[in-house]
Amino acid sequence: MRVPKFGAMPATSAGFRAARSPGIPTPPGLAQAEQISQAMSTFGQGVGALGEQMQVEVDEAEVQSAANKFDEYTRGVLDPMKGFRSKLGRDAKDGYEQAVQDLEGKRKEFGNTLQNARQRELYERYSNSRRDRTRSFLDNHAATQVRAYNIGEKKATVDGHAQDYVGLMTLPTPDDPAAAARLMQERRYALAELRQTTGDYADLQGQGPQERAQTVRNAERAAHAGVVQGLIAAGRYDEAEAMMRTGDDDAGIDYYM
Repeated sequence: MRVPKFGAMPATSAGFRAARSPGIPTPPGLAQAEQISQAMSTFGQGVGALGEQMQVEVDEAEVQSAANKFDEYTRGVLDPMKGFRSKLGRDAKDGYEQAVQDLEGKRKEFGNTLQNARQRELYERYSNSRRDRTRSFLDNHAATQVRAYNIGEKKATVDGHAQDYVGLMTLPTPDDPAAAARLMQERRYALAELRQTTGDYADLQGQGPQERAQTVRNAERAAHAGVVQGLIAAGRYDEAEAMMRTGDDDAGIDYYM
């Protein structure tokens, strides 16, 4: 009977192998036991490898599921119709901090469903990257809208000072010298404020020196036109005509001072 060759015989002790005498056939029962042991060992190794591979795929599936949920949430955040990107001006300014907090909160919420360290590590690497990309879009949108909000508020300030100036310029000048002097001072102060706030408005828009000067000049012209219209509406036609003759430069205010 041919003796089977085994690379490893875990069911046979070293002492027993040493006790065998050369040339003596292995008993059939023993040979069968060794074959079964070897087969079981190989089978056990295969089962272990298969189990490990299955766990790898389970990990990947669980991580992908959590990542898909986070992806879907970030798409909603960036939706220009319903998400944070739909917020404009002050709404974007007021909603920015909450949007950032919610983004991180959802990232952690989906990660909390994972079951082991490997899954959590994989999810952390992916979700951190996705969060950072989403955050950059949030930051850019918020910055743009805050600037637009600031510009809008500054324009409202300019318009308010223009109204103040028109109101003061259309007030009749008192006969009392002291009262007339106070009104003159208020008019000059109103014009200075109009020029300053208009200059700030131009600066906020990034205008250069020449463009800035033109913006301030346009605001003055619009204010002087408002004064003329106010005088006409009040029936003070001679004063309106005199104001128009002075042009749209500082002589207009000097006429009243």
